[in-house]
Amino acid sequence: MPGSGWRLARALTDAACSLAAGATCLSDIEAMTAQTELFGPDGGASDSTMLRILNELAARLNTHTLPGARLARALATARTAAWAQIMTRHGQLPAVKVAGTDLIRPGTDGRPDRPILVVRLDATLIEADSPKTGCAGIYKGGYGFHPLGAWCTNVGDNLAIMLRPGNAGSFTASDHILILNAAIAQIPTTWRSDLLITIDGAGASHDVINHLTALNTALTHGQRGRRIEYSIGWPVDDRTLTAIGELPESIWETSLRPDGSPDPDAQVADLTAILRHGPGGDRLSGWPSDLRIIARRAPDRPDSKPNSVSTPTGDTGPSPPTPPPARSSSSTPATAPKPTSKTR
Repeated sequence: MPGSGWRLARALTDAACSLAAGATCLSDIEAMTAQTELFGPDGGASDSTMLRILNELAARLNTHTLPGARLARALATARTAAWAQIMTRHGQLPAVKVAGTDLIRPGTDGRPDRPILVVRLDATLIEADSPKTGCAGIYKGGYGFHPLGAWCTNVGDNLAIMLRPGNAGSFTASDHILILNAAIAQIPTTWRSDLLITIDGAGASHDVINHLTALNTALTHGQRGRRIEYSIGWPVDDRTLTAIGELPESIWETSLRPDGSPDPDAQVADLTAILRHGPGGDRLSGWPSDLRIIARRAPDRPDSKPNSVSTPTGDTGPSPPTPPPARSSSSTPATAPKPTSKTR
């Protein structure tokens, strides 16, 4: 008789295949796997069986609702095998396109060019129709959950997710640091050495940016170190607005669209120098010395709010010559901190 491990693996395999075929709930999985001509006589877990299996997996989460050490190792092992198949089929992991150009790191010392691995951290709101464990009031209204996840943009892979109640904070630095560490641990070791982390304005905290700066060991250890670059939304506060007002018009340059073509309605400018050395003195005191602030301005959209922030997408690009391709959300520029001579 197959053991419990085989039963669990088979049920999860059936669930994954059903989801890929369009299943949206447990009863869909039961209906699909009942087709023995597709799933064989050993398939067909009922919705109640699937629920029990999911509860078994939930028991393997740690106190932060992230996979415990044993489950995390199993997931990382499976992910390494899956990424190896991608490499075998395509010869390389896909590169993220930025302004119509592949985001790659040129090879040195005879090494080939390699795609930069882009990891996106973001939270999402999931409403619940009935009371469930972990449900709470959502800050935007409604009732449900507010999970925080990390995805690899190159392959569309969910690296980690933290289950959180609906009233969990959007700017909780400790949660962002935990999910970032869990995501990096899930990346196959050969791909952890050159990462671009993107977060919206929820990541604009000293704790998160200092943590990212500490992870970037390439500057001190060279090729033996790990290069961690980042692109994070920045608040359009009085400090930022004052710096924008002090910029000469000639500093603004035409922005690029995602396909690399010029966007005549949007411009970008680097605010770092004027924030560091402008008339008001160092207005970035306390932030890492290699932090850069890039602003983007564009006409208001009908649904935009005053001083709203447009945040860079996962498709951020190299510097130079590419300006930062962020989405426009208002006439007030968005800004994103990032290390010197790194990504734009």
